[in-house]
Amino acid sequence: MKEINCYFYGRSSNVKQTPDFLDVQREQVYQKALSRNMQIIREYCDIGDFSALKQMLDDIKNKKDKVWYYVKKKCQLK
Repeated sequence: MKEINCYFYGRSSNVKQTPDFLDVQREQVYQKALSRNMQIIREYCDIGDFSALKQMLDDIKNKKDKVWYYVKKKCQLK
């Protein structure tokens, strides 16, 4: 079965949560993608704003990498 290419989008609402918070998201999302036969080919990460999200959506719209999916994991550190 052919792998599906996708993007990873991670976000931290403030600098106090990084870099550990993004690392946790990244690890969980990569596991989720692997279990669904998806390959993450590009990462977009925001800290406190949405500029990377906007860039990712533009890249999808413009078919930069011929990607139709992105994977995000909502998680919280305790």
